[in-house]
Amino acid sequence: MSRSLVTGPTAGIGRSFAHQLAARGDDLVLVARDEARLEELADELRAQHDIEVEVLAADLADRDQLIGDVVVNLSDVLDTIGSRDQQLTATIDTLQQFITGLKGDREAILGSLDSISNLTTETSNLLVEGRPDLTADVKQLRRLTGNLSKKRNLDTLESALQILPIKMEKLGNLVSNGSLFNFYVCELNVDVSQLTGTPLDGLLDGLLKQLGSLKAGGDRCRTGGNEYGKAAS
Repeated sequence: MSRSLVTGPTAGIGRSFAHQLAARGDDLVLVARDEARLEELADELRAQHDIEVEVLAADLADRDQLIGDVVVNLSDVLDTIGSRDQQLTATIDTLQQFITGLKGDREAILGSLDSISNLTTETSNLLVEGRPDLTADVKQLRRLTGNLSKKRNLDTLESALQILPIKMEKLGNLVSNGSLFNFYVCELNVDVSQLTGTPLDGLLDGLLKQLGSLKAGGDRCRTGGNEYGKAAS
């Protein structure tokens, strides 16, 4: 079954066409401005011919004007595009060159992506492998900080820092005069008990052996017949 569109069916030729199409069995879509008259005609046609009838109240003249405005605006747009034909062509050419360049550098780009992926994997592995050692270093650094922050050690550091400028000044004066001087170790005490069981054990063993070989004491270290400091410990 076909469907026909009839405009202006509420009177005159349009009404006649509507009855003829309904009589041959066409379903109808009726378009006019007067909705009440459209509904009246639709009921009449449904009753007489047993067909489906839809009504659309609209002014096609207004729609014609709208369509005309759209066409005019579209024409203006096309004129603007036409006036910028060279710019548009240049843009398209540039885009084409860009795509061609990407195609030519495809292997290099894919290779770079593979290298970045490998770098990411290696960096991740490095962090995973180095994490235990880094964690241990941080723990030992925390222990060292804790030892240095003790009052006894802080007092020792403060005293050493206060005396150091005086010693350096005297030493500088002595050297500037061209004098010959010797250092004598009368007594040397080293306390490494706080560092046992740490990654520094191996280094401390060698250091203590070297310190143990130092000659300490002697005639120059005698005070009142007593010698203080005989060996490094």
